[in-house]
Amino acid sequence: MIQFAGSALGVISTLFIYPLDLELYGVYGYLTNTASLLVPFISIGFGAVLLRFYPQYKDLSSAERHGFFGFIFSGYGMGITIFSLLFLPGLHGFVNWIKPGGELEAYIWFLWPFTVVLVLYDFTAQLCINFSKIQWTAWAALLFKFILPVVFLFTFWQFLSRAWFIVGLCMYYLLVVSWIIWKLMDHDKLGFRWIPAMFNAERRNSLLKFAAFSVLSGASSVIALRMDSFFVGSLEGAEANGLFTLAMFMSNVVFIPATAITDALNPSVAKSSYTFNREELSDLYKKSSSNMLLSTVFMSVILWISFEPLHWLMPHSDRINTIKTALLFLLLARIMDAGTGVNHHILSYSKQYRFELYLLCGMAIMNVLLNLSLIPAMGISGAALATLISIGVYNLLKTILVWFFLRIQPFTRSTWIILLTGVSIVVVFSFPITLSNHLIDLLAKSIGAASLYLAIMFWSKCSPEMNAFAESKRVKILKYFKSTSLD
Repeated sequence: MIQFAGSALGVISTLFIYPLDLELYGVYGYLTNTASLLVPFISIGFGAVLLRFYPQYKDLSSAERHGFFGFIFSGYGMGITIFSLLFLPGLHGFVNWIKPGGELEAYIWFLWPFTVVLVLYDFTAQLCINFSKIQWTAWAALLFKFILPVVFLFTFWQFLSRAWFIVGLCMYYLLVVSWIIWKLMDHDKLGFRWIPAMFNAERRNSLLKFAAFSVLSGASSVIALRMDSFFVGSLEGAEANGLFTLAMFMSNVVFIPATAITDALNPSVAKSSYTFNREELSDLYKKSSSNMLLSTVFMSVILWISFEPLHWLMPHSDRINTIKTALLFLLLARIMDAGTGVNHHILSYSKQYRFELYLLCGMAIMNVLLNLSLIPAMGISGAALATLISIGVYNLLKTILVWFFLRIQPFTRSTWIILLTGVSIVVVFSFPITLSNHLIDLLAKSIGAASLYLAIMFWSKCSPEMNAFAESKRVKILKYFKSTSLD
């Protein structure tokens, strides 16, 4: 529910605020995506180590558990220190290599603080997943979706400079990191100690080995799946990157529920992998696929059929309309990603985790080549197509590997019902019938499509969890009205 509230705020900002200054939004998107590319290198894989190995340490003594956290934090600290020492000497060569547009080059110096705070935020986000406190980072993301457009408007109205815009975002992330660590330590869940036992060969080598794999797989993952914005900014400029960031944001919104499901299931997958409970893994795999696909197809269908009246309500509607093809490719990529469920976690936490590294390296090379060839020919649509191909091939191969090694797969009867329902609704609502008022047209299409989709999903019982949730709310509402009528 927190994620849905955040997506609602994000949609309003994306439609009516960020298009006011596509260049500023392009600068923000460029810094965010470039910093995100650097996070796996700087965290040197210790975030993944925290997630995978915490189940082995959580039931040990507080000294050993706190020593484990100290070991993880030392890894993050080492990565931040190395990055800081290399940043300034290497910045000039980095700028000459990427050759960003003038507006982007003016703010490239902010990459250092922005990247460092994102690395710290990544550390606290992994802690929240381990301690089943993902609602904390969800609330932080919700608040950010309120603060970002406010600061954006202050900058657009020239009350703030663009430099202070970036500084303000860094300060927000630092406050969130400090608050989460304070809350965890206050609840006696978190503590940092330096104990020699954590650095003996028996314990250290297994942790460092997985960290090395994770940093390589994480780096390959962002190159394979997130290099598009970097290349758009470098090859097409800030405004084109603003438009592409807009399309990326819309596609990310439809994946918010799926991301929440993935984060919630992560500890369960880690535990089942550790105990090698294949039956439980298979159940998690199928449930993740059906629920992630149901929500992603639902939001993708609503967004796609309402885009035509929607873009007329946005500032610079003529330029916004140019993202339609890119948006289609990105939505299809998200649907593919959702349909294959938590295959990433299952493969990463298995004994065959090295195979994902080989996949990611291949995908990284393919994505770079696709971006370099498609962006000059197709612009932002080429970047989106590169993402679609990379994600499609990547998830297909991961699904094949999971089946080959564990003999489990994510697809069920619900998979095909969800996909068929989504395609059918798009076809039905694609008939050229438009109302005179764009807002009324938008509401009529989105409400009609949403009602039809949810009715079919409930009737077909594609998600027992959704049906159970709806039934529990129905019972509560009936009890409420019965109690008020008796009063």
